[in-house]
Amino acid sequence: MKCGRSLGLFALLLTHACASRPATQPSPRLTIQAPFWLGPDPHSPALPGGAFDETPALEFSVLEATGSAGPTLAIFVSARVPGPIAERYGGRLPSALHIIAQELAAPVIHHGTATPPHAAPLVAAPSAGADDGATPTTVSTWINGDLGLLANLPPAGGRYRVYVWLDELVSEPQLVTVPSAAGRSEQRPTPRTLTATRVPDAAPRAALSARLDDRAGAPCLTISSRPPEVIVLAICGPSRALDWGVTTSAVQLDPRQLAGCGTGGDLLVLAEGERIGPLHFLPSSP
Repeated sequence: MKCGRSLGLFALLLTHACASRPATQPSPRLTIQAPFWLGPDPHSPALPGGAFDETPALEFSVLEATGSAGPTLAIFVSARVPGPIAERYGGRLPSALHIIAQELAAPVIHHGTATPPHAAPLVAAPSAGADDGATPTTVSTWINGDLGLLANLPPAGGRYRVYVWLDELVSEPQLVTVPSAAGRSEQRPTPRTLTATRVPDAAPRAALSARLDDRAGAPCLTISSRPPEVIVLAICGPSRALDWGVTTSAVQLDPRQLAGCGTGGDLLVLAEGERIGPLHFLPSSP
């Protein structure tokens, strides 16, 4: 009986201890009020090398959040930009960073920038000549906001591969799941097929391959890839607007068919998680 009483008392104490332990509460979801805001944030990712490093870098992180349109992901971008690029955009540098979300289930791109609704169009200054010592080595900038609104995502949730792109700099991608949000109103864009010429003697490779050449004064992009569909993105012209289209593997195409690219620009080539670029090309020869 003593043994039974001891076991009963132990069970009673254990039950009381379990009942008294406070329940573990999930971490509160971040609440964000604005589509975006600028400047360093406590959630901004630290760039490699620390505060005194001057190596160009572009990083971002995401956190679950609730925004003005409903459930979302908050995105925090940290950039250390080469001085000549920063000088190209002046005080509009944050608006030159493109937030890109590539659908995993289809060759579809969603994108946007941290630009106020009524801001004047972005106009990049021509590249400066020789450095006279007045241009800083690097300039730091930060963008934070609602990924669903910044990238102009539709109301339905989905899986995306996310990049941040600024001229010669592009971040490493991250795979994210964005929740549905009834407050988002953007429509899903329809992929545009680019005009391209098949390359009969270029067998598709196991990995993505892309090369940009000059053919009689005109740019020519040659693509070879195992996946059947390849996405070509471009930021071109003084406005640095982003345009994109879809093609197949083993083709050659003229990137000037993308908006604004008659004056030169930068290209990214994407296919199933592989990336080539940025590839820079100059205006066509007269």
